Amino acid sequence: MKAKWSGIAIVDGRGKVGGTVMAKNRNGAYARIKVTGVNRRTVRQQEQRSLLSYFSQGFRSLGAELIAAWNTAAANGFTSTNIFGDIIKPTGINLYTGLNLNLRTVGGTALTSPPAQVTVQNSVACTPSVDVSSTEMLVPGETIAGLDVVPANTAWVVLASPPLSPGVTFAGTRLRIVSTFAAATDTGTTNIWNDYVDKFGVPTVGSRIVFALNAVSTTSGQSGVPISANAIVAA
Repeated sequence: MKAKWSGIAIVDGRGKVGGTVMAKNRNGAYARIKVTGVNRRTVRQQEQRSLLSYFSQGFRSLGAELIAAWNTAAANGFTSTNIFGDIIKPTGINLYTGLNLNLRTVGGTALTSPPAQVTVQNSVACTPSVDVSSTEMLVPGETIAGLDVVPANTAWVVLASPPLSPGVTFAGTRLRIVSTFAAATDTGTTNIWNDYVDKFGVPTVGSRIVFALNAVSTTSGQSGVPISANAIVAA
């Protein structure tokens, strides 16, 4: 379990200890009894575990010199944030696995050596629309005002939720990857209807779909900060 202390009191916490889970919602920090769910081993879960195992084995087979290079790269600049928003540094194997998983998602070439860090340009705005009668689903993102073309050496990963109640605006773990936009793609005219229907089926008119766009560098595998938006399904 991870916790932040103020004097002798815990002011924030995440994780579990014994039979208690500490978490946080919009009302503040709270604790609940840990409930162990059934491991359903869905196809998606099995695929993810298989990929993690594949890249973990790949890292160990790199040899001492490359492993040391990845550990050095992880300690010298590649950072991420934890659940408290604090900056943390990944281990070499975590960096190798994370970047290569991102590259696999966007069809990039797997890395054996740590890459040079780049600036990843994500969308700064997103105005999705869904229309059942015209079988159209658009998720236009903008790099600057009015420009919805994906930058060079970049892919945008499109995530979406299943159809939700119209009052729901937060999808959480229900977001799934449904499509990717390659560099130079005009996202304002690219229809991802078929990709979405393949994943979730035809959405119900009046339901809400939450979308997220996340940029991935096709050279380094670095990921940007996702931008989220949602749309009501029109008739």
